[in-house]
Amino acid sequence: MKNKNRAHVSELPLHEIQDSVNHIAPGIILDEPIWLSQFGTSHRLVPNYRYKNVFFIGDSAHIHNPAGGQGMNLGLQDVMNLVWKLELVIKGYSKDSILDTYHEERHFIASQVISATNKMMNLVTKQGFMIKRARRLLGKSVTSVESVKGFAANRLTGLKVNYRHSKHAINHYETALQKHALQAGDRVPNVYLFTGQESQASLYSIISKYSFTCFIYTTHSEDEKFVQAKKISEYIKEHFYEKVQTCFVLKNGVPTVEEDLAVLIDVRNELQRKCGLTEDSIIVLRQDGVVAFHQVNTDLEQCVEKLKFWIHPRS
Repeated sequence: MKNKNRAHVSELPLHEIQDSVNHIAPGIILDEPIWLSQFGTSHRLVPNYRYKNVFFIGDSAHIHNPAGGQGMNLGLQDVMNLVWKLELVIKGYSKDSILDTYHEERHFIASQVISATNKMMNLVTKQGFMIKRARRLLGKSVTSVESVKGFAANRLTGLKVNYRHSKHAINHYETALQKHALQAGDRVPNVYLFTGQESQASLYSIISKYSFTCFIYTTHSEDEKFVQAKKISEYIKEHFYEKVQTCFVLKNGVPTVEEDLAVLIDVRNELQRKCGLTEDSIIVLRQDGVVAFHQVNTDLEQCVEKLKFWIHPRS
């Protein structure tokens, strides 16, 4: 493990605590302590999140100081990243090699969090009159800016996390996509779609039911596009088991449910605005809310080849 610890003395003298109490609440006298201990922080990160059939998750994989309250979210995201991959491999749908993507995606994120929490702790604990004054002035000015508050909230909650650094995401980067469009490795926002069965359905409620969800997007409903979408849906269902659900998404129209193809409506135009979906684009989302790949055409062969990275096709 990489280790960066604060040195501790063997015993904590009572007078050190008394000095602090005198500064904060004069007149209170401490006496006869039952137990005293130092508090320090450790920054540790395992070199690899996987060792054969053993996987490191949460605090077993990474330890850092509590600045920013990052630890719980980081550990939960580890679990979300790993469990659905384990299911695919254990049930024989996927190669064992996809489990290596757990380390590749999550180790880098933990290293970033450890670096950020270390900087935050150093910033708030540095001493000196000028440093304290600058910290107060800077803190007030920066936290009053809405864009800065939004950025900080997204970073602290982990909503800005993406896996574009992974080998798989790099290999499936699509240069033809719009600049703001989601790429492989990006986290998808929770948009809402009209299903016809209810007023609206959240994207997360749809993708949580399947290992992968394939969305075929079009801005205009035409018979030939529906036929192509149904062809893709039937092929995927036949060759990739029930682990991939296909949905035909229209910008406008009436939602229907076919035997092999669900038709949804992007009634708020959110998939186009927030995710960058355009005419005839296909985006495949993982169960953990991450983009597996995003392509700008309905090329079935291209789509199938990309899916093969994750799931064994039926022979």
